[in-house]
Amino acid sequence: MSEILRDVWDRFQIIGRIVGDYVARFFATLFYYIILAPFSLIARSIDPLGANARKPEWKARKPVGSTLEDARSQS
Repeated sequence: MSEILRDVWDRFQIIGRIVGDYVARFFATLFYYIILAPFSLIARSIDPLGANARKPEWKARKPVGSTLEDARSQS
């Protein structure tokens, strides 16, 4: 009886590994298409740093003074 149970258990483990491999592939694919792909498309369309700007846009700043007090308050 124990040999039969051992044989059944060994076959069950083989089948479990095969099914587990397919389930892992399924969930990885599901994660990619539901979460990762839309996030990357949204992140690609929004460019908060302006890294993909056609022409660099410099922000106007007031001139910095040459005194020590001006260097301490860099606003």
